[in-house]
Amino acid sequence: MWLLLSLATALMFGLRGIVYQWSANKAADRRRLFLLGIYTTGTLVAATASLVDGKAWSLECLFGIALGFTSVMGNSAMYRGMAVGSPSVVAVMTSLSPLIVVAGGYSLLGESLKGPQWATLVLIIAGVVLVRIAARSDKKGLQSLKWGLLAMLAFGINDLLSKKAVTSGALSHQLLAVSFFTGTLLLLIQWRLQVRSNGRSLDSERRTLWSATQTIGYGLGAGTINAIGLFLLLAAFQTGLAALVSAISSAGVILVVLYSRLFLGERLSAPAAAGITLVFCGIILLRLLS
Repeated sequence: MWLLLSLATALMFGLRGIVYQWSANKAADRRRLFLLGIYTTGTLVAATASLVDGKAWSLECLFGIALGFTSVMGNSAMYRGMAVGSPSVVAVMTSLSPLIVVAGGYSLLGESLKGPQWATLVLIIAGVVLVRIAARSDKKGLQSLKWGLLAMLAFGINDLLSKKAVTSGALSHQLLAVSFFTGTLLLLIQWRLQVRSNGRSLDSERRTLWSATQTIGYGLGAGTINAIGLFLLLAAFQTGLAALVSAISSAGVILVVLYSRLFLGERLSAPAAAGITLVFCGIILLRLLS
């Protein structure tokens, strides 16, 4: 069952990546406002599910505060990378969060992988090195790498915390309600500080194709995809190994890369394409050897 849940999570996260790329340049300076819409939807969905369930809230749901911080960090970095860099490179770097989960799962959760599974990580690391080499003389590539690696770190920590929370007895909807609410508050504070520091109102933002109302509206819609993905991910963590669930769910990167190539006409250098290929192979082998 955890495998099906992980695959469904990959689909949702892949769609989320496509929506991020589609909206990145349209929202421009209002990126935080778009993410605010996403987290507001998540808060409403998770809080409603918790009310319908009617179960008492536990202290374990406070893990959601930490999840809110790491989630906002990861989503903000990925969204920023999509706007200023190569969507394919950002997506692939973000998909490497299983590396963090493998290390943390071994040291914090007592989970371990078999020898061949560890060997597949060499392919993934080699792929990252190739992408890094390709990005040395490409400012856009460097931006992609920087924001993608930050998103990878944040999402990896988020996955570890999610696994720890659900195995400690936290209910998914309560955990996500706290997480989304924390994220909503963080983004709201960031947005107000941005407006204050720039000395202008929401309607005077430049370099954007969407009004503030449109940005929030699209964010609310995208939040549904994100919330479904996170519900599926937490359900998969209840029975599956953290490293394997994280690796499979990160395969949604394939959808983002295909979208970038087929619909945006993005071209990659030979080293970057080779690096992405190695990462794909590593993720696939990690699944086959599980």
